[in-house]
Parts: sequence; C-alpha cells; structure tokens
Amino acid sequence: TNASVMVFPCVDGTCSEAPYSQWLTDVGDDPNQDGSFGGYLPPGDYELLVHKEGRPDSVKIPVTIKDGSELNLVLGSPQPSSVRFSIFDDRQRAIPAKLSFFSADDTTVLSPNYGDHYISGNPSAVVFSTYGDGHVTLPPGSYYAVASRGPEYELDYTSVFTLSESQHVDLEFNLFRSVDTTGWISADFHVHSYPSHDSGVTLEKRVSTMVAEGVEYFTGTDHDYIVDFDPTIEAMGLENWVNSAIGLETTTIEVGHYLGFPFRVDHLKNAGGAIDWTG
Repeated sequence: TNASVMVFPCVDGTCSEAPYSQWLTDVGDDPNQDGSFGGYLPPGDYELLVHKEGRPDSVKIPVTIKDGSELNLVLGSPQPSSVRFSIFDDRQRAIPAKLSFFSADDTTVLSPNYGDHYISGNPSAVVFSTYGDGHVTLPPGSYYAVASRGPEYELDYTSVFTLSESQHVDLEFNLFRSVDTTGWISADFHVHSYPSHDSGVTLEKRVSTMVAEGVEYFTGTDHDYIVDFDPTIEAMGLENWVNSAIGLETTTIEVGHYLGFPFRVDHLKNAGGAIDWTG
C-alpha cells in the first residue's frame, strides 16, 4: 500500500528515463488497502514501474494502451530489507534521537523524481526516533548508520553492514552527553507545522523532530495561525523531554514577518485567534 506506479512513455521502442505520469495506490477513502490503482493514458506504448520509498524498485513492465480499451494487470513490489534499532544514553535509558543511514558506496537511494523527499547530503533514510527505538526498510545494499541528538551529544557510527534481499539486521547505538548545559535550555523559537502554508508536518511529527534533535523548549510560530503543542506533547508522553509555548508568526505582505510569544489559543475564533494584520 501507499506505493507509486510510475509511467514512462515509449516511442519507436525507446522509453523515456523520466516519468510521464504517476499513480498512487489506495488513494482517498479507499476502504481496502490492497495496493489498487488506476488512471487514464493516451493510446500508446508505456513502461510501468512500482516505486515505494525504502523498497527496491520493480522491473519495468511494458504495456500497450489502445484507443477505448481498458487494461487490467497486477504489479509486484520487491521485498525490502529491514533494520531494527535501539538507542541508549550513558545511563542505558532509551533516548529520543535521529538516525541517518548512508549508502557505503554513495549510491542514491531516495529519488525525488519519483516523489521521495529530497534530503541534503544524500542519505538513504532519516528516522526521527521518538522513543529510542524503531524499524526502517531499505533496498538491498551496503550501508552505515549515524545516530545523533543535537550538539550536546557525541555521535555514534556503525561499521559498514550489508543487507541482502529480505534480510533483517539489529543495531544498537549509545549516545553520550559530552556538553554540560547546566543552567541553559536548548530552545527553538521559530517552528512551523501543518497550519502554515509552507509546512506539511503534523503536530506529532514536529514534536518528534524536536525531541530527536535534543530541543528542550520550543514555540509553535505558524503563519497567521495559533497552535498549542502541549496537548500533543502530553498525549505522546514526552513532557520529561520537551516543553512548549504558544507563539505566532504574523505574516504581512509588505512590512515583514513578526514572531511573538506567549499567546493564548481562542478556539472560538478563526485561526485560533491570530492577529488580523489586515486591520
């Protein structure tokens, strides 16, 4: 489920390297998450490829679409390899952290052309582990992994490990706090989430990124929308790791953007009671 079927047009037996179209499986309110997909194409020759982040791409399947015809077919997605990991601090507590996987030979695994996220540095996968453990799928290949938790902790690296098809590997990381920040707070006062027009990050995902990076206090400052992160932090059981304040980024067209905190959410007003800068 949640895979993409990439469509490559072919002319005179030569097929494009860039996709012409893309279909997502199980779209909308599809009650059966069974990998079904569908769409329309002009008559012609094509190749279809199944792509899903973290899995090997399928082989390209040639198809011919005739005028007024309907084609039914079943496509397969190869089995991925997987890594299960645990991350501990110097007191052997499971600790929120970020885990980055890199190809040992710098092979590009993520493909923005196929809809994958673009991440600088060419990682194969990046995981924000909220509770210090997790699971990630990867295509077969050789990798190394780096665990981190902001600037206060030392990094932990693995040696190169190889994943063959459908293989499972267990990894353990230890992050040691080497910077004494007594009397100081690690904070971020400019944070966006899904209410902002330039962010698609859910509240839960934003909290996860904060704790994984070692941020201890942050203010939600969405564009012209007031959000309270405290209920989300409490629901995720992360009060001992991070706290938040309610903020706002007032986003005028001509006279700049202005950050402020603390605010109160007014649930009876539009946008939580954000300032109407239009007057």
